[in-house]
Amino acid sequence: MPTNTVNSFYSGDTVRFSIAFTVGSTDTDPTGVIFRTKNPNGVVSSYTYGTDAEVIKVSPGNYRVDLALSLLGEYNYRWEGSGTTAPGVSEGRIRINRSNVIM
Repeated sequence: MPTNTVNSFYSGDTVRFSIAFTVGSTDTDPTGVIFRTKNPNGVVSSYTYGTDAEVIKVSPGNYRVDLALSLLGEYNYRWEGSGTTAPGVSEGRIRINRSNVIM
């Protein structure tokens, strides 16, 4: 499900990243789920379902991560599903902008 659209948020926003892993049209859990972000300074953070509280299973095959982001610029992110049941990868990017009100 890659996308070329860059969604914009403001510094301090809590951004929700979500994914649905599917087999055919059925939402299916992969064996493992990892979510990674790369901030505008190039620092990569990794969150693993079952280890890191940031990765929340919403329902079978559906996961989310909510992160408060304040560093201005472009973030890249990547979901990884591993194993034999529903492997897959999805990447995207967002932009964090400066507030138009608060300087």
